[in-house]
Amino acid sequence: MTSLNVISPGIVSLLVDGGRIGMQDQGFSGSGPLDPVSFRFAQWLCGNAIDTAAIEIVGNAAFRFNMAATIALCGPDVHLTIDGGEFPTWQTVTVKPGQTIQISAEQIGQRYYLAVSADWQVPTVAGSACTVMREKLGGLKGDGSPLKAGDDLSMKARAVAPTRKIPYSLRPDFSLTTPVDIIPGYQHLAFDTVTQATFYSSAYTVTPQSDRMGMRLSGAAVPSSLTAMRSEGINFGSVQVPSDGQPIIMLADRQTLGGYPKIGVVASYDIPRLAQAVAGSELAFTPVDANNARSTWLLKETKIKRFFQE
Repeated sequence: MTSLNVISPGIVSLLVDGGRIGMQDQGFSGSGPLDPVSFRFAQWLCGNAIDTAAIEIVGNAAFRFNMAATIALCGPDVHLTIDGGEFPTWQTVTVKPGQTIQISAEQIGQRYYLAVSADWQVPTVAGSACTVMREKLGGLKGDGSPLKAGDDLSMKARAVAPTRKIPYSLRPDFSLTTPVDIIPGYQHLAFDTVTQATFYSSAYTVTPQSDRMGMRLSGAAVPSSLTAMRSEGINFGSVQVPSDGQPIIMLADRQTLGGYPKIGVVASYDIPRLAQAVAGSELAFTPVDANNARSTWLLKETKIKRFFQE
């Protein structure tokens, strides 16, 4: 048994995996990575299944490896150094026993995924090791606590994986220069045509109150005609609008039910752009019907799967 030692967790480092899939009906948050695409690529590079643990990192972090291992770091505008030497991201890198890796963020608040070609020996809760601080579930101790300096993560390293690299053409576009696609939701007709036009023609600012549960926006109010509704299940990317008219986009650690009207849901292929938007970022939205959204997703997914099979 070998280990990875946390020297510095940065602002926050969390153990994440594919999430507690199929457990929302039992009251568990869906959880999982905030940026599923970067996470997925990091895991593929290391030859891992999607339910293998990885570390989601915010800020500048450092880790020491007590074993030889293949690693991959994916995310926007991030730098990887090993014992002071610069190494590429979005591809496999070999680490020797005793070496220290440092992860440096260009923009504090974005999220990076460190995968290791190994079988992590971490506890699972409701079928997942994913950390949900709000629920006090998952993580190294199973109590939802983030990683801290001095933590040791035990794992069984596998043979050094072959060199792999994600081409630029497949990497997510994290920019917010174009509007985020929104599929109209069940309650979109509760927002009159003027309000819908306001929503789709306005710029919204990501507030500092955003977290893994939801992204709170500030901008033109979009009030609904609904004064009360029954709570219902919430998808990743659902755009809820509370009584103050300020949209909240529900993210990975969202609650299982919500009683606010939803003007729509973010198309899944645009989730990485939201996940990497930091406080102060501006974004806008555009409506897209479900069939067009599915076609766009299918095209992207087909390209990824073909690449994985090459």
